[in-house]
Amino acid sequence: MKKLLISLVGLSLVLGVFAGCGMGSEKDRFISASVEVGCAIFDNPDLFADATAVDSKAIEVFSEYGFDATDEEAMLVLTEKYQNDEEILKAVQEGITDCAGDALSQMLMDEANF
Repeated sequence: MKKLLISLVGLSLVLGVFAGCGMGSEKDRFISASVEVGCAIFDNPDLFADATAVDSKAIEVFSEYGFDATDEEAMLVLTEKYQNDEEILKAVQEGITDCAGDALSQMLMDEANF
């Protein structure tokens, strides 16, 4: 009985990991991938100056979330699908704000004082 319980707990953990690794809805995966790319840019300021590095990072991250990120046309369609969705824009902004924290706040304040 103990082995069965341990097996069930283990299976639950494995399934939980897969469910939490971006395998949700397309919309949820798009939000998560967008936040991850945005956070990567704030974590590595050198990416701001290197568009190729940003593209590479975006391809890497979106691929991890199950998108065909090397297909430029498919990614353009995906971006157009979600670029005006207020719920997605808010979720991405909140996610990036959470990871960027003070750096983003300072940048926004600098722009407001410009």
